[in-house]
Amino acid sequence: MEADDKTVALNSPGTVQAVKVITDMYRKHKIIPKGAISWDNQGNNKVYQSRQVIFVLNASSIFAHLAESDKELYEVTGMLPAPAGPAGPLDQVSTGEWMVFKHSPYPELAKGFVQYSMEPEQLRMVMEEGGGRWGPPYKGMYSSDFWQRPAFQHWRSMLDRGRQFGFSGTMTAAAGEVLATSVLSRMMHQVLVENIEAEKAVEDAHKKVVETYARYPEG
Repeated sequence: MEADDKTVALNSPGTVQAVKVITDMYRKHKIIPKGAISWDNQGNNKVYQSRQVIFVLNASSIFAHLAESDKELYEVTGMLPAPAGPAGPLDQVSTGEWMVFKHSPYPELAKGFVQYSMEPEQLRMVMEEGGGRWGPPYKGMYSSDFWQRPAFQHWRSMLDRGRQFGFSGTMTAAAGEVLATSVLSRMMHQVLVENIEAEKAVEDAHKKVVETYARYPEG
């Protein structure tokens, strides 16, 4: 989305070119495994953990698993920023939020639990015991020994340049639905599996995003 949260920017020459680049990576250069089109949410993790690939674009959950299952691979695994394109570097980040239901019978208890959980010391324990599965939101929490490991040396720069899915707009309910319904994945599926031209697939995805945002007047 554009910064106004109203203008859908998906259908552009840049998007079409990006789809064609990915298509070449899959069909021509064969650096994307054929089985990738049928992966579920664990596909990236599984192929890395089984040493079938050397790079994956994924969250840091791999660390938490390797710390228990494969110490050797864990010690040589690190996080790197995504390669920069013509428009500069960008890493996609996602956030987790606490929510209290409007009709909760115990709203004060729920709010108290959230406040307790977000206290720096409580949160630090969760972040570090998770083995790098999440990054703390407080800048001062990166000074502990855990975050000084070489594997995390690029973590802060990735967060600083990171953008959420709805960028350059904000992460609204509409953007969340576009993400949750896998619009972009379906776009690539049309090209790689159904042999639809990149231009048509991008146009279809663009229309889907427009329709989704139209159902959310607030964006």
